[in-house]
Amino acid sequence: MPATINKQPVFTNSPILVSRIVDPPINTGTVGITALPPTTLFTSNDTFGSLIERVTVSATGDTTVTTVNAKLIYLCIYDDIQTSWSLYKTAAMPARTISDTTTNPEIEWVFTGGLLLPLNYRLGIAASVNSNSGNANQLAITIEGSSYTQV
Repeated sequence: MPATINKQPVFTNSPILVSRIVDPPINTGTVGITALPPTTLFTSNDTFGSLIERVTVSATGDTTVTTVNAKLIYLCIYDDIQTSWSLYKTAAMPARTISDTTTNPEIEWVFTGGLLLPLNYRLGIAASVNSNSGNANQLAITIEGSSYTQV
């Protein structure tokens, strides 16, 4: 009897965990996404794709740099076949003054079933305000997931 090859993708033992602090490019609306490319956060480098399960975005304020401006955060996907960015998700981050009892505002996108990024596709981020406007407007970003591979 010939050996059966499993062509179904399965999780590897190597999780994806990306943690970065970025000063995102300023975009004032979805039209600006193609004119001003987002900052690339992650590029799928697995032949069978990468499964992103969660993206967490936090402001970088602390008790010495206390003002976080209200802003829109744009999560974008780069389509390697079309060679272009597109807007995937938008979320509002509220203004906040950080103190010993007030934490940084945070956005969390959880993808039920995961967001599958094919080989060479990218996740990127932009915002309506960045640190050029002063204060604590850089973003701390964590991406969690795993890669597919053939067993």
